[in-house]
Amino acid sequence: MLNEFHVGRTQRLSDNPRLVQACKGAEHLVPVYDWDPSAHIGPHRASFLLGSLASLQRSLRERGSDLLFRVQPPSPEVQHLYRQSETLYHVDDLPTSLDRLPGVFTSFRRDLERHATKWCVPISAPESVPPLPEGMVCADVPTPAELGIALPEADERSAFPFHDVAFAPSEHAALAHLTQYLKSQRIDSYKATRNGVIGTEFSSKFSPWLALGIISARTIAESVRQYEREHGANDGTYWLWFELVWRDFFAFRAMTEKSVSLDAEPRTTNAPFHVWCQGATGCRFVDAAMIELARTGWMSNRMRQIAASYLIHELQCPWQWGEWWFAKHLIDYDPASNEGNWRYIAGQGADPRGGRRFSIEHQQQTYDPHGRYASYWLGEKR
Repeated sequence: MLNEFHVGRTQRLSDNPRLVQACKGAEHLVPVYDWDPSAHIGPHRASFLLGSLASLQRSLRERGSDLLFRVQPPSPEVQHLYRQSETLYHVDDLPTSLDRLPGVFTSFRRDLERHATKWCVPISAPESVPPLPEGMVCADVPTPAELGIALPEADERSAFPFHDVAFAPSEHAALAHLTQYLKSQRIDSYKATRNGVIGTEFSSKFSPWLALGIISARTIAESVRQYEREHGANDGTYWLWFELVWRDFFAFRAMTEKSVSLDAEPRTTNAPFHVWCQGATGCRFVDAAMIELARTGWMSNRMRQIAASYLIHELQCPWQWGEWWFAKHLIDYDPASNEGNWRYIAGQGADPRGGRRFSIEHQQQTYDPHGRYASYWLGEKR
C-alpha cells in the first residue's frame, strides 16, 4: 500500500507543515500530483503550473524522493488540497469561528488587529524525505507539449515574465524575489505603486508563487515583520499585510460558502462576451488588458477590476463567465480569490454594497492618463 502525499497547492519544501507531518515515522512516502485532464487550463497557466511541479520534483530528487505525476482527476477525498490555498492565519487562531466569520472584510481585518492575532512562525524544510517504495520509478513531469498544450512565444512586455529566471515557477526564485524585494526597499512605496499597470516593479508580484504554494504567506509576512524591526513600519509594509489578509478573507469565506463559479466552459454565443475575451470591444483600455492576459497569462489587479466591471456592468454578462475566463488563463489563479473578487465586483457574496461599477473613463484618466498602457498592448493610436 502506497503512503501518498498530495502536494496540491503546497508546491514547496520549506514551511510545509503537512509535508513535515507526513515524513514523521514514514518508512516510504510517495509525493503525488494528479492532473485533471478535463480541466480547462490555458497555455500560460499550464506552463507555470507544470514548471512549478518540475522544479519541486528536482528538489525532491535531491533529497532521495520524487514526484509521481498522474493524469487523472484528484479523488474526492483530496480535492480540497487542489483547490484551497494556504492562509496566513490558521483557522484555529482566528478571533471567531468560521460560522461566525464577518461578512465584511473591514470587520474581519479589525478583529485580527484588535485581538493582535498571530500567525504561525514558518518552519524549516525537512532535512530528508522518506524514499519511494523499493523499485518504484517516477517519470519526469511532462512538458506542456507532451500534454498536447501549444505554447505561444514568450512576450517580453509581460509584467510577470516567468520565462525569465528571476520570475521562474520555483521555490528558489520565489525566495530570492522576496529577499531582493525587501533589500531594494520597494516595499516602502508599495501602497502608492501597487495600482500600476506596466512593468515588473509596480507591485510585489508574489501572487503567482502564492497561488501554487511555491512560497507561503507566513514566510512573506515573517520577512516583512523582520524588515519592520530593522527599518520601521510604514504604509507600504502595512498594506502588504493588508492584501495578504484580503486573500485570507476570501479563502475563509470559500470554506463556508458553496462555490457558484463555473467548472465547464460557458455554452453561449453571446457576442459581447466573446469580443471581451478577444480584446475586441472597442474600448482600448479594457481591450489592452484582455490582450495582455491572452499574451502573458497576467494582468495587474487594477486592470482585473476594470475588465470585470466592464463585462458585468457595461456588457451585462454574468460574472461567472468572466471568472471562468480568468481561471483558465491567469498564472496566479487562486480559486477563492478569483471567485471572491468577481463576486465583489458583481455585488454578491462578501461585502456586496450593490457591486462596484467603475467609470472606465475615470479609471483610465487616473491610472493611464496618457494612454501608454493601451498603446503598449494595442499599438500607437491615441
